[in-house]
Amino acid sequence: MPDKDDHLAQAARNLQFYNSFDRINFSEWAVTVLFYAALQYVDAFLATRQIHPMKHDIRDRLINRLAELKPIYSHYSFMKSHSRTARYAPPTNFTDQEIRDLELVHLDAIRQALQPYLS
Repeated sequence: MPDKDDHLAQAARNLQFYNSFDRINFSEWAVTVLFYAALQYVDAFLATRQIHPMKHDIRDRLINRLAELKPIYSHYSFMKSHSRTARYAPPTNFTDQEIRDLELVHLDAIRQALQPYLS
């Protein structure tokens, strides 16, 4: 099973990819990649507890149940919802502001909340 550092490396790789393409013309990919970066941060935290969810619904329940993760539940759910829209309800055209908010509000809130557990 991947450990905390494996998940953090994948989050960094996802963000490297996010920064490598035209996020306006490929906004559905920008939204999706940001969500999967968030997922990797959550999985990094869970790996420190020897928990390795292989399904979204299991991870969602853990985020909603564990005290350390509850504060990020709304951010994570918001990102997941947007990613699902991007993947399953084309055509989608997210604005630059929507993408920036996903990155600078929601993803940053997740990273900041989990940072004390991932250092």
